[in-house]
Amino acid sequence: MSPFAAPGDPPASRVSAQAFCPHCCERVAVSVLFRYGETGSFALGDKVCGIGAPHVVADGSVEGPCPACAWEGAWPVEVWLEQDRLRSVRPPSRRFNWVAAGSYIAV
Repeated sequence: MSPFAAPGDPPASRVSAQAFCPHCCERVAVSVLFRYGETGSFALGDKVCGIGAPHVVADGSVEGPCPACAWEGAWPVEVWLEQDRLRSVRPPSRRFNWVAAGSYIAV
């Protein structure tokens, strides 16, 4: 089980993307776990059937160690969608309260 999931949680989706490692600062190819809309494996640009809001930000977490430095610490990210299409994976902006909001926020 992923550290991103709690017992009883629905399965998370994955998106393949590039992200900056918070430890070594290298931009690397990673798999990001997130919960929004349908489940599956996606790439940036893919459509995900969801709520259809103009802009959605999903709470995400990079899966596995950094491919460049093998760092295994917590690696939170934000998964940004526009019209249910995966647009970007970004470092946490600290603008959102994920504890109160859940796994995604329509912005």
